[in-house]
Amino acid sequence: MKFRENAAIISVVLLMLPIPAFAQTASQGGFDGVYKGVSNQMSAGQTGQMCRNPQPTPVPPDLVITNGNAQSRVLGGMQGTVNGQGVLSLRTSAMPAPVLGQIDAQGTARAQLSGFYCVYRIVWQKQR
Repeated sequence: MKFRENAAIISVVLLMLPIPAFAQTASQGGFDGVYKGVSNQMSAGQTGQMCRNPQPTPVPPDLVITNGNAQSRVLGGMQGTVNGQGVLSLRTSAMPAPVLGQIDAQGTARAQLSGFYCVYRIVWQKQR
């Protein structure tokens, strides 16, 4: 019984802690815009064997971000979000693994999809 009481007290204390503002909201448009494709590279995945998928187009389709929602036609189409720190989290129907990335202060978006056989590295640059 002591464990349940302690767990309840810890839960209440954690709920009372302040949450930083950046953790509460998604991007308010700071990363919105059109990002032109720069490069799209494929390499061997976790197996170490070269991926058998066809080589991707060397320049990926645009990445478009509106109100923190991101989408691109690369790798059969992907969509997801970007948070206030520029962290990209995308999904594609072509593969179950998430596409994770980061947008830096210069407007360069880099994302990676790591699968069992293939790793894709995609780069876009924000148009000004």
